[in-house]
Amino acid sequence: MRMYPTYMNRRTFLSISGAAALTRTSLGAPAPVNKRERMLGLLAGISADKFDQLAAFQNFIVVPLTFLSGVFYSIHSLPPFWQALSHANPFFYMIDGFRYGFFGVSDIAPWVSFGIVVAAAVMLAIATLSLLARGWKLRN
Repeated sequence: MRMYPTYMNRRTFLSISGAAALTRTSLGAPAPVNKRERMLGLLAGISADKFDQLAAFQNFIVVPLTFLSGVFYSIHSLPPFWQALSHANPFFYMIDGFRYGFFGVSDIAPWVSFGIVVAAAVMLAIATLSLLARGWKLRN
């Protein structure tokens, strides 16, 4: 079978569109944040069988993690259980780093936030690259 430049199978399309959907909002973000969102989009695209599953990934994983990260509030206003849950959320450290960059105020030390964001990006990159190297759900 001859492959033309415009030919793209369904799995490739879902992988590319998943990565594009999660990175279009982070064009001005620092490199570790941008890489992390690209890897999340690529993981979503690889694991999705239908286009609707990409929306489910966004709606049931990314949006709740974003809202629980303290985007609209300081986590100090939360009960202790939700504070502990927010500290387990990698999105919290990204938002806290942005808050420090804009306002000079943060809930966690900026270098700790940066380190956790970089560690999350590295772990997602390793997971995504290992799935791509194995060809999981990519080859027939």
